[in-house]
Formats: sequence, structure tokens, C-alpha cells
Amino acid sequence: MSYRTILSVFLFLGLLAGAGILLLVVKQGEKLPMPLVEETQPAAIADDSLLAIAREVITAAGNCALITRDERGRPAIRAMDPFPPQDGLVVWLGTNVHSRKVAQIRANPRASLYYFDKAGGSYLTLVGTARIVEDPAQISHYWKPEWEAFYPDKRDYVLIKFIPERLEIISEKHGITGDPQTWRAGVYRLP
Repeated sequence: MSYRTILSVFLFLGLLAGAGILLLVVKQGEKLPMPLVEETQPAAIADDSLLAIAREVITAAGNCALITRDERGRPAIRAMDPFPPQDGLVVWLGTNVHSRKVAQIRANPRASLYYFDKAGGSYLTLVGTARIVEDPAQISHYWKPEWEAFYPDKRDYVLIKFIPERLEIISEKHGITGDPQTWRAGVYRLP
């Protein structure tokens, strides 16, 4: 199997893990060898460099997947057209107030954003909380004219403010390849 094929499989598994739908098969009574989530922050990457790399991956990816939980606790994944990240990688997204994602976020604000840059061999998962924002000043600020056709009644337009707590990243371009044995991405707590 080629390195590119292995990387593609790894990136796909990252999507599934970020979405919370990667299933681990464990025999009854068997214990997992390590915790499923463990923050690691190699000294080789400074915080400001990591944030710059994360922004680069986000910019190159363009769109993202927003992952929430439905009323039964199952992952709900949809493609989104986000605004560029703000300080601390806070991401704003626009949506319809009547959408399922709005109800899901109001019921459970835990969410993830997943960005995939195929050309750069990179993916990034932001894990954090989302909240619905209906402030008219913010709504005017975070608006794209090309969305006019989707919102003939602008009262249906609301924002999602996503505040990340940690990020998981693989970037072949920047030498961030995760654990060579487990393929686990680096997990970094955000300030």
C-alpha cells in the first residue's frame, strides 16, 4: 500500500473519529490500552506556529463539516461554509433558524468542526462548544451576499458561534504526522 493511500485512509479515519462515529471493537472484558483522548503538545511546535498552521489548513480547506448530536445522541454531520476563524480559532457560521442543527445545538452545545485539505495532506478537527447568536449587529457583520437567495426573509438567518477548546491536527506539509504506531493525531488544548 502506498504512503498516499495510507494517508488517505488515515485522514478518512480522522473524519470518522472527529465525528464521533469511529467504532472500536473490544472483546468483552478486554481493556483499552490507552485513554481515547489524551492531550499531547510536542515541544517542537510553538503555540503561535500551531495556530498559524491550523489557520492555513482551515483556509486551504474552505468548507468544513459541523458535527452535532441528534436527539438520540447520534452524530449529525453536515457541510458548512464558515467565515474565516477569529482570534483563538473562534469560527462563525450562518444557518437557518429552523434547521435541525439549531435545535441540536440548543439541546447540546458540544460540537466539532472538521476541515480537510486533500491537496496539502492535512486535516484539522476543532472540538468545543457552539451557541446560537441572534444579535442583529452580529448577523449584519457575518453575512454573505451570495446567500440572499437562501434567505428571502432574513429573519430566518442566525449565527452559530463555535468556540474551540482543543484541536487535533495532521499536516503532512508541516511534518505533523501523529503517532507513527497508532496514527493518532496530535491533540492540543487551546488557551
